[in-house]
Amino acid sequence: YFARHDPVLAAILARSANPPAAPSGTAIVVNGASFRAEDGVAAGSFASIFGTFPKDVDQVVFGSSNASIVYTGTSQINVVGPAPLAPGSTAVSVRVKGTELAKGTVTITAGGPGIFVAAQSDPSQPGAILNQDSSVNSATNRAPKSSIMQIYATGYGPLDSHNAAAVQVYIAGTPATVQYSGPAPGYPGLWQINAVLPASVTGQVPLYIATQNIASNAVTIWVQ
Repeated sequence: YFARHDPVLAAILARSANPPAAPSGTAIVVNGASFRAEDGVAAGSFASIFGTFPKDVDQVVFGSSNASIVYTGTSQINVVGPAPLAPGSTAVSVRVKGTELAKGTVTITAGGPGIFVAAQSDPSQPGAILNQDSSVNSATNRAPKSSIMQIYATGYGPLDSHNAAAVQVYIAGTPATVQYSGPAPGYPGLWQINAVLPASVTGQVPLYIATQNIASNAVTIWVQ
């Protein structure tokens, strides 16, 4: 259902090394877009924390720095992790009024690419991706051939002097030309990538990205 996506080939093309250590503890921290532990969690990116929590969680700490809480629930908390975090094993603490109620350990990676999925329960894994006209890509709203796709992800890692993030985009296994890759203006932790559809691509196809030798999850897009 990933429209011919080959995760082994994706890992090879990304030159992936060994995956980061799995998260552990009573607060399990994963990539906030893909929900995969093997994507890694990059500093300053969206992360989701799973466990059993009270409704009034008011603080999440990575190492010694506070994360920005986006959503709190009794089984899931979404945060944007603090930006000044060095790669490596990091303690995570979930607190209410200074009292720790759950804790865990997560591996912070230099980059942890994850593409947001429009409907997690859909086996085709439609990506949170816009067509060139900024409409949502879908089976009934396909992207024109050779047009520009707007991909939304997290985990871009280090930025260069132009505030851009290094990335490779693969669509139907073919490298795509990247026109922009960096923070989405006004949305901390959100990564926007504008990529040109390869001329040979048509139909229902997989799309994934890679950075810092880590491949993201695959999502589906539709092309005319």
